Amino acid sequence: MDPELQKLYSPSLWNQRMPPEEVVLAHGKFLAKNSESARKNLKSFSYKFSDSDPEQSIEIFYKDNDFEIIDGKYLNFKAGKIFIYIHGGYWQWGSVKDSSFMAENMAEKNVITIAVGYTIAPQATMSEIVSQVERAVAKVLEYSGESEVYICGHSAGGHLASILLFTNFEQKFNVSSKNLKGLIPVSGIFDLRPLLKTDVNDNLKMVLEESTILSPMLLKESHLNKETKFLIAYAQNDSPAFHAQSEDFKNYISNELGYKNVRTEKIDCSDHFDVIENISQNEFILTKKIFEFMKA
Repeated sequence: MDPELQKLYSPSLWNQRMPPEEVVLAHGKFLAKNSESARKNLKSFSYKFSDSDPEQSIEIFYKDNDFEIIDGKYLNFKAGKIFIYIHGGYWQWGSVKDSSFMAENMAEKNVITIAVGYTIAPQATMSEIVSQVERAVAKVLEYSGESEVYICGHSAGGHLASILLFTNFEQKFNVSSKNLKGLIPVSGIFDLRPLLKTDVNDNLKMVLEESTILSPMLLKESHLNKETKFLIAYAQNDSPAFHAQSEDFKNYISNELGYKNVRTEKIDCSDHFDVIENISQNEFILTKKIFEFMKA
């Protein structure tokens, strides 16, 4: 293990609000409480991909007339915007049931929220996790109709959202990606190789080859059209490594892949945890930037 990399990729050490172990616990409680509120106050529907693993599912949160299920299996999205959220937790913590904490705020703007679940490590490999997320997003795209789709992911979820840039949905799932209008990775990781020298990899068990082929920063063949937009956000009190990963990814997709509508946003007075928690609040700066991003 590399002690310096271990520190740089331990987000709790960089927060300035509470002791490291407490901020992680508080984060989990916040996500669970606000997600439960969404289940109580909004309509919801769970689409399951596996009978044995409830994490392999998507949970859809909507207001009365924005969504319907036809014949028990066909999804009909009628809202203009769909906000897909992929949770973080270093691919080994977190749950789809705690990933709808912003859904009530989104519903106020007539935006459907879809929380994506996946089997976490060590029960699934990184490659399997990526495939599960691809499948979930493909299902949404298949039934998205005229709705615009935006995908947000936090931390590990930022990686999973960004790697979709390199998914050939037409070839792999026979669905069009034309409705996928933008990606919003928040405090994401785009080059996985440094994690090989940290305890994050104890459960992931990645080798160099897998970490390379699953790093968005290292992939060459993008499949989303060049009009796709990117809002790459990170917290002021993220570590320098997270800052650099976001800025480097922005430069890579702009300069090397030719995407023009790409920007980074450093969110002041925030850390790795509350930068995503607070998108449940309408007046939070990142919330405003996300709504502007989806509106533009």
